[in-house]
Amino acid sequence: MRFLAVGEWIVARAEDGPLEAEYALFETSDVILSAAARGFGTREQSYLTTAKIARARLREAGIDDALLRESVDALRPLEPLARSPALAAIASDLEAAEAFQGGVFRANARAYDGAWIDLAAVARACDMDEAAVAMQLLHLAAVLDEVPPATPVRLLGGDDVKPGERSWRRVRSEFARELPSVLRAIDRPELVAAAADEHAMRAALAIELRTRAALSDVYRPRLHALASALAVEQAADVVVDSDLEVEPSTLIDELRSHGDMLRGDGGLTDVAQFLTALARASDPAADLAILAARAWLACGETAYARYFARRVLENDGASESAYVAAEEILGATSPTDQSMNPPPVRSMRPPPVTIIAVGGAAHPGASLPPTERIEVPPRSTRPASVEIVETMPAPAADTARIRMTELARALARDYRLAYGVTLQTDATAIEAMQRHLVRRAGSVKEDELARHGALLSEILARTLGAYWIDTSGAEVGRWSMIVPPSSRVWPVGRVHRFFQRGSADGDLVDFYRELEGAARAT
Repeated sequence: MRFLAVGEWIVARAEDGPLEAEYALFETSDVILSAAARGFGTREQSYLTTAKIARARLREAGIDDALLRESVDALRPLEPLARSPALAAIASDLEAAEAFQGGVFRANARAYDGAWIDLAAVARACDMDEAAVAMQLLHLAAVLDEVPPATPVRLLGGDDVKPGERSWRRVRSEFARELPSVLRAIDRPELVAAAADEHAMRAALAIELRTRAALSDVYRPRLHALASALAVEQAADVVVDSDLEVEPSTLIDELRSHGDMLRGDGGLTDVAQFLTALARASDPAADLAILAARAWLACGETAYARYFARRVLENDGASESAYVAAEEILGATSPTDQSMNPPPVRSMRPPPVTIIAVGGAAHPGASLPPTERIEVPPRSTRPASVEIVETMPAPAADTARIRMTELARALARDYRLAYGVTLQTDATAIEAMQRHLVRRAGSVKEDELARHGALLSEILARTLGAYWIDTSGAEVGRWSMIVPPSSRVWPVGRVHRFFQRGSADGDLVDFYRELEGAARAT
């Protein structure tokens, strides 16, 4: 099965082949790779970008706000096209995000079913071969307008892509500009195929509205109003009211407190074991299993994370968002013969830190000072704006920066899977990785420290204009950068130093703020 996810919302899915219009949001460089089976090369896992970048690509294709308004107005009145009488009653309140929402793509027929209205019938009535794709492009543009610019946009493909191949294809989108005139000319009578189970359809749409409202601040009141109109009596786990809130239970309150521990200063292993105890049922709730998988992933216990991810994939009642999260966790971690074993529930002492000693130094670079002032020739730098770490491009010709970018992107992916956060090149990311290292004291391996140092170096490079001056030798902890105007720093070594000495020299955020202050003063 293929998915397009915007944040936690599954915007589109296909079961009988690849998606189509959704590839317009990505470029080939957005691919995320994972190791192929048996270690032979790499294979495509997914495509990843941000809402801001994806929306800009659609605007370049001419899909702007004016086209969205003109197209949905051309399709009105929507009442005759609605999938049920209940939806027809609120059809006048629908905008482009709902009117053109495809939901499920039928690859063999190259048609989207339509979530609110019968889009497959509308496409058949259009005198345009690409009408289905054009309407979905408009839907995607409207969705991206709703969410914050930094929202992750992910396309997960199937397992049929061979190692070394790419499923990405260029999507023709220029015909979307013709959609308003085409829609005005359609013959409307007897278009609609009524939904087989209206009750289930309304419940599913209400859940989608809850997810959209959680992502959007500007559009939240309108989404609240639509959800209120759709509200139906459901079981306790699908209760929807005008505020889009579910009545919390004791269990949910307890999970929230442990979620705070996971994000704050609590012990990661304690949280993971608590969630494991809750999820010990033979058929645990999928969302609970994902929480447990993320907690074990944050602990560095990938086998236990894969255990719960596999349980989710075997659960026929799992939500689409849980299914996508499980697929990502499995795709981002290496297969192991230990993932069939359930995690322990009793307290487990963290394994000792594994250090690769080079030249007698347990922590390469940890003995270096936090900063050093030196005289350097003036150099013109153009620091970039804040970027999403997981999607930031690598410099074309700087070998050290290319290596550090790759390590930082991999680390950001792990943070998103384990903590549900999207790291950006700013002090917030430094604070997040600092908390993580403190909580993992005694169980951090050398390669993990190197990846955190790589992220620190890229934040310095992209926000303060730092550049490498010494990348000689195999010990990356001793590689040094210049942060303008004249501060020499060892980013990987500084992370090692923090891991060994704690905040004795100031924490990593203070380190960054001091460099930022000096850079801004020039």
